[in-house]
Amino acid sequence: MAIETTDTNLNPLDNAEDYNFVEVDGAENPGIIAPGGITGFKRDTEWEVKKGKGTKGGTATLTQLPPAKGSIKFLLWSTAHFQDWDESFRKRFKYDPTKKTKNAVDIFHPTLAKQDIHSVVTESIGPETPEGLGLWSITVDLLEYLPPPKKTATSTPSGSTSDKKKSGTTGDTGDAIEDAQLKQIALVAIITAFVMLTNLGGPRLWDRDEPRNAACAREMLARGSQMQRIVKLYMKPIYEELVKVLRAGIADGIFRPVDPLQFLPSMVAVIVHYFGSAPLLKVMTQEDPLSPERLAARRAAVLDFISAALFRPTALPLEGEHS
Repeated sequence: MAIETTDTNLNPLDNAEDYNFVEVDGAENPGIIAPGGITGFKRDTEWEVKKGKGTKGGTATLTQLPPAKGSIKFLLWSTAHFQDWDESFRKRFKYDPTKKTKNAVDIFHPTLAKQDIHSVVTESIGPETPEGLGLWSITVDLLEYLPPPKKTATSTPSGSTSDKKKSGTTGDTGDAIEDAQLKQIALVAIITAFVMLTNLGGPRLWDRDEPRNAACAREMLARGSQMQRIVKLYMKPIYEELVKVLRAGIADGIFRPVDPLQFLPSMVAVIVHYFGSAPLLKVMTQEDPLSPERLAARRAAVLDFISAALFRPTALPLEGEHS
């Protein structure tokens, strides 16, 4: 009996006959599918869970929709069934154990259609197994053919209606944990900017004396002088704290997945190199790069550059917004 419809809304009580057959590349199976003969084919999902910094809550990001796996058990009991299976239907699975690649085939069964499974590849075909009373079974193990999209995307779901009622808000922007994290990151950014960008108009440590200062620093470190003490007591703690902040921001999804050991030297270089190249800039632009106006412009440019390099686009405020 041929399958008369491919409606995914068929129920097994009113359409029992449609559940006895499966179409593979447009052809119906010989015999019938054994009662309960379709097993597996669960639609699994994989989630990445990030715990909040508090004692409760977190975010879940959908990272993977793996192909479904399952098996179909067929029952055969006549010579015609075996002949049809051996000469035609078995070949539709295009199973060849000598080849590493297997071609996908179109498939329809109401149970599979409801799981949104429409194409499969064959993992294995079992032997003919006696079931008694003249019945023989053959089990086929299948894997859903589900190639990844050209552009992989992950998503984090928003809260449900009940979650929004509990939090007293209609959106997810009022999340207390996220607000606390953003405030922490903003505070560290302000402190970093203060440490790195203050006194830009003061003594020109990064002007003509920059090469000599660098050479002196190397010599002092090599000789184990006071420079090592200064680095250990003052510079290293700040550096380690900034590394922690960067890694926390990356884990929370606020920062891009940068390498802190590479990003921090690059960030400092963006600031320091401007002063080291100030004489060249003055010749090229015919302007004083260390004037109050140019330093103010440089300060804004550095903050914009570092923010664009560090923050994820969704973590940056929109134009005109203020925190």
